[in-house]
Formats: sequence, structure tokens, C-alpha cells
Amino acid sequence: MNSNNFNRRDDEGGILNHIGNQGFLPEGIEITDRYQALGIPYPDVETMCEGQCEGTGVVPVSAEDREEPWRSLWLAAEAKKPAGKNGTHYVMCPDCDGTGKKK
Repeated sequence: MNSNNFNRRDDEGGILNHIGNQGFLPEGIEITDRYQALGIPYPDVETMCEGQCEGTGVVPVSAEDREEPWRSLWLAAEAKKPAGKNGTHYVMCPDCDGTGKKK
């Protein structure tokens, strides 16, 4: 168990889990990061892409993203296949061309 993880009781006597700086969560709720969710190893900070993908090679973009290159990448992905219910496309990172590594 990480030294940043600990439990405390809330005002009603329930146990809250505290994980790092992420705040208190009800018991039974777990947090996973993008690497655990995608089943990929954590990147090496010496070689990982310093762009928005943070070493994954892909970036989530939505219709609300108005800055370039995200808007153009979303439009191109939308033209190929409409986004699902949440309107998000996962596009190849333009900084590393999808490798997750520094150029």
C-alpha cells in the first residue's frame, strides 16, 4: 500500500479512502489512470512524448475542442466515423505520430 493512501471516517462514521491529492472517495470506489485503463505499461519519463498523449500515443478530442490541431483532428475522425454517445474520438498524437515516444 502506498504511503499516500489511507482511510478516515466521515461525519456519519463511514470509511473514506484517500488517495494522494485526489481527495476522499466512498469505500469501494477505485481510481485507475489511463495506463491501467488501456492495459499499457507506464512510460519512461526520459523517452515518453511530451505532448498531450503523455506517452500513450493517442489523445481524446471532442467536438467542443476549438484549438488546433485538435479541432481538425476531430473533424477528420468524425468524417471517417461519427463519434459515439459522448462525442469523443481518440486520435493519433501529432507530436509523436502515435508512438508515445519523443521524436
